[in-house]
Amino acid sequence: MDHHARSIALTVAAGTVIVLALLAIWRILQPLTQGAALALILLALLVFLGTRSVQAARRRAWGQAAIRPASPLAPLLTGRIGATARAIGVTAIAVPLTAAEVVLARPADLWLLAALVPLAALAQAILAHRLGRHLHRPWADPLADRLALALVGGVFVGLHVWLDWTTATLPGYLHLPFAPAMQQAMADVPGPAGPVTEALQAAQAGDAARMWLLLHLGPDSPFAALRPLAVILHLVTSALAVLSVAQVAIAVRQFCENLLVETSGST
Repeated sequence: MDHHARSIALTVAAGTVIVLALLAIWRILQPLTQGAALALILLALLVFLGTRSVQAARRRAWGQAAIRPASPLAPLLTGRIGATARAIGVTAIAVPLTAAEVVLARPADLWLLAALVPLAALAQAILAHRLGRHLHRPWADPLADRLALALVGGVFVGLHVWLDWTTATLPGYLHLPFAPAMQQAMADVPGPAGPVTEALQAAQAGDAARMWLLLHLGPDSPFAALRPLAVILHLVTSALAVLSVAQVAIAVRQFCENLLVETSGST
């Protein structure tokens, strides 16, 4: 096994273990304590650092290509602010959506997400290596991110939707009027009182509203014309959940790769 293959195997394995371990801790402890969110805070930090490293390298490369070294703008336009803002945005979306999906998902969905984590990380690593033969790394890595999300994420979005349509059992409360159904959905969320549980209740209510619309906007409904919108909402929600998990897996692997490079360089 050559150096690149060893690096890919090591970073994918390390990233997968970290992501799955933190998400398992979160799922197990969430019904017991608000402190379970500490696992998410650590995960968010790793996602932020991994994403920021890729974005900073890309923006720095653009700056070096566009700005002359002697220009007084060179020290100012380093791309750090833009990279940090992008990393904050990615983290603020991907980690909460992943956290809600892991707690509220059915066991079958959890197995699907567990398989997604290493496959998304592996796809990004292989694509980055292949693209690195043609592009400089600051451009190869972000492109590999997007391709991995499109390829692996697209396949798993389809699997996630198929699993929902073929195996999901609708809770009985979805047959109630809208308001009582939402109240019951939120009451079903486990966990002690606090902001974490309240956030999960809001996520559960959103998921229940999506399913309620699909159930009640049938051919005989006076609002049957809105059913395509409900289907689109269902597909978008599934896509966001899957792509968020894939993004988390990719970012944590990139963090592990940067750590490996720094460690190797210091020895």
